[in-house]
Amino acid sequence: MSRELVQYETLSESIIVNKEIQSGLKQAGTMTDYERNEFQTKLNNALGEQVFRLSNLSNVVVLTEGMDTFFDMGYEWYPGNQITESIKRINQFAGNTTWNYMRSNRGTDKIAFITAGSFNWPIALG
Repeated sequence: MSRELVQYETLSESIIVNKEIQSGLKQAGTMTDYERNEFQTKLNNALGEQVFRLSNLSNVVVLTEGMDTFFDMGYEWYPGNQITESIKRINQFAGNTTWNYMRSNRGTDKIAFITAGSFNWPIALG
């Protein structure tokens, strides 16, 4: 279990320290649909291999600073405001991370790792 948790943290850190990803997220609000699609494809390519190595991971969600979903790489989603409510709890924990319980659209129970990078782009791994 500890090894699995470290892998989630490593994945989130790879997103946070990736300069191309962070630079693109800064520009998310001004991107054309074409630019957004191109950048989301880059994100998918950059994260895909890491995500598929984690057999228990069902989703990766990257949000903009305005809490809008920019990238979603999963087969399940979290109805309502579960992610937003979890993000509100981040500042209470050291390291800008928190673990939360969520219920997916398929009715499955999930434990989500939520983190905010240096640019405050929230990332949810569930």
